[in-house]
Amino acid sequence: MADDVPVLLSNELHLYLRHVARITVAVLLPEMKGMSVSISNWEVMEKLKALAAPEVFSLLRVGKTTRQILYFEGELSSIRALRKAILLLNGKSIKLGGLSQQLKVRAGETELTFPTKKDWEGYFRDRSVPSFDEGLPGDRCDTITVQSIPTHWMVPTGTSLPTLSNPCKVSEKAKRIDFLSEQLSAVFSKFGSVKRVDVIENGSDATGGNFSPFGPSSVQMTFDGFIQFNDYASFCSAMAGLRGMKLVHRRKGEAEMAIAISVDFDKTSHMSDRSIRKRRKELDRLYDLEIAELERKKAAAEAEKRRKEEKTQMEKRQREEAERARQEKAVAEARQRKLAREQERREYEEKRREERERRHAAKEAARLLRLAEKEAEREIEAVQTQRRLEAERLLKQLLLMASAQRKLDLQREHEEEARKQEEQRKELQRKEQAELEAVRQKEADQALKERDALMLQVKSMEDRKLELQRHLLRRKLASEKALLQSSLSVAK
Repeated sequence: MADDVPVLLSNELHLYLRHVARITVAVLLPEMKGMSVSISNWEVMEKLKALAAPEVFSLLRVGKTTRQILYFEGELSSIRALRKAILLLNGKSIKLGGLSQQLKVRAGETELTFPTKKDWEGYFRDRSVPSFDEGLPGDRCDTITVQSIPTHWMVPTGTSLPTLSNPCKVSEKAKRIDFLSEQLSAVFSKFGSVKRVDVIENGSDATGGNFSPFGPSSVQMTFDGFIQFNDYASFCSAMAGLRGMKLVHRRKGEAEMAIAISVDFDKTSHMSDRSIRKRRKELDRLYDLEIAELERKKAAAEAEKRRKEEKTQMEKRQREEAERARQEKAVAEARQRKLAREQERREYEEKRREERERRHAAKEAARLLRLAEKEAEREIEAVQTQRRLEAERLLKQLLLMASAQRKLDLQREHEEEARKQEEQRKELQRKEQAELEAVRQKEADQALKERDALMLQVKSMEDRKLELQRHLLRRKLASEKALLQSSLSVAK
């Protein structure tokens, strides 16, 4: 059907217009005198959904309700689905639990509220603007307002929306608004010649309960647009083209998203020259405030920079003073070390002088001693000359005695050699016995290791057999240990 075909609005932005398919369903309640029956709206909606199958509601909610009628507002994906759902629902009946009577259902297309030519002509006639040509721009029917347009839908593929590093920065907001105004002007130029466009960002979630659930939405911000046309025909074309439409975003490879936009003619003279001058004046004031704030921040930054520089200089002076004090302390310590070394040198020289004097006195004493010894030697030589003959006489006797003593010494040496050989033989026997003892200890350790390995293997047998073997092994170990200890005691 022609009503279900989306109307291309902007190929670059992938925007389309589609007819809003809304339905109003009325469920007639029976008279329940003296009865207290609770009716579940959820149950009624489930019955209505089942009755409208295979058509699916994209939105179904409870509307105005009275004691006699339950009203439900719904939305479907297309006009074709709407008309088919009306045929499936209108005149039918539903049965609810707890009620004996069936409830009649009435369904029809919802009449959409949208301004007509009579509305805007009457409005501006009341404001003494009888025709388009007699009114001033902005004070005549030349501007439409479109509310709750998703901001990110106005971003062409391959470009990005100007970001706000600071939401309060007027210049950045102005760039963002100029970008959105340029895109919005290009979109609505489809209906005619656009004179001016203005944008007011809302900063709220764009869903607002109006998104059709054709797919998930990642849109977070919306804006309201004011589009002023150059001629009355373009204004009428835009109002006619947007009547009963919703905005659809269809990008290849992404889920389709739709939003019901609120369209009206401007009643606030937002695009009049005086309003524009007022906004520009306010914008200039904000620019001046922003510049003043920037200057204040710059001055504060410079003052902070100077404060930091002064602090740095002060810290530098403190470091220099600390370094100077450290150097003075180091010089004083070096002077003290020099004085200490000088004192040590004087003490060392004094000790060397005393040592030289002591050595000189020792040499002098030694010289006198040698002289005394020489004198004593001369006296001794005289005595020795007298005693030499006596010595020669005694020499023969001494030789005889020495020969006998030599024989006795040789005999003693032979006995000492034999004793040493016997001690070496005993020491060798002790070493061999110790080695033999070590070998036996090693064999005993090896036997213990083998028995431990055997015990580990035997552990996997039955408990009763294992307990018996442990008992036997303990007895065996006890006997071997006793035998080993006895052999060790014997060996020792």
